[in-house]
Amino acid sequence: MYEILEKSLLFTGLPIEEIKNALGKVQFEINEFKRGETGYSEVNYKNKIVIILSGVARVEQNHEDGSIIFMRRLQAGDIFGVLTICCEFPLFPTSIVFEKASRVLLLSEESVLTLIQSHRIILINYLTFLNGRVRFLFNRISLFTTNLADKKLLLYLGQYGEKINSSTFTLPYSKVELAEYLGVSRSSLYRAFDKLSAKRMISVKGKTIELLLPWL
Repeated sequence: MYEILEKSLLFTGLPIEEIKNALGKVQFEINEFKRGETGYSEVNYKNKIVIILSGVARVEQNHEDGSIIFMRRLQAGDIFGVLTICCEFPLFPTSIVFEKASRVLLLSEESVLTLIQSHRIILINYLTFLNGRVRFLFNRISLFTTNLADKKLLLYLGQYGEKINSSTFTLPYSKVELAEYLGVSRSSLYRAFDKLSAKRMISVKGKTIELLLPWL
């Protein structure tokens, strides 16, 4: 467990012994979930940070019309629920659905605040994570300022390439998940790939994408 926590963003920079010592002074829970089980949602609200210890989960956003939008995938070491800490009202706009049998660690608001107050590096990690979430949400807003699938796709690919600092990469999502993420139909997504390829803005070889624009 501690080897995974050492690699998680919240505890980055802390040696395992110091992580053990820090967690020994606060309360935490270990929960297990089966494949296909929904762990957290607006009807199963928890005012806690969740760290994936093993397994895989997908984060989904449920809309009032019944549609479900894929947001991102969580793997060992990833964090969820940061926005529930110090929130004045119940806020759980997304849900976690476990794709594999998984184990998670839960930290209450009180435990998180204790860790932040006693370890400056955890405070910095926490603020860094929040900054990343703000950037993520800003990028999501940018994707929905246009109705054109090819512009949404190009914007997403550019943002992802910038994130990993590479113009060549493998898509982190399947085409079905990417269509959900961008809010377009699968047929529109395929046409967008064809259009960007025809304009020599991207090169697609199997699952590998290469950005051909000079500013990327």
